[in-house]
Amino acid sequence: MGCTDLRSFIGHLERSGKLLRVGVEVDPRHEIAAYIRKTSDTGGPALYFQKVKGYRVPVVGGLYASRPLLLEAFGTDSAGAVAAFVRALGHLREP
Repeated sequence: MGCTDLRSFIGHLERSGKLLRVGVEVDPRHEIAAYIRKTSDTGGPALYFQKVKGYRVPVVGGLYASRPLLLEAFGTDSAGAVAAFVRALGHLREP
């Protein structure tokens, strides 16, 4: 079974060591994208930016930046990916 919402997936990634919390202040204009690109290119963790310059809300990124992370979100492997995706389309939720 995959994660049912964003919050549960973030928690799952954190518990499994696949989420890195960034505690230093980052600039949303260029830094966030650069960090996410770097970790995505190297197969690194998803990132949770706790302090975003000029904002009071955190930013999370790179959650689905690799095939293994996406499959993990759906709770499946490569063989079951299409079926899991089609099943998820049948259970869309309002944001």
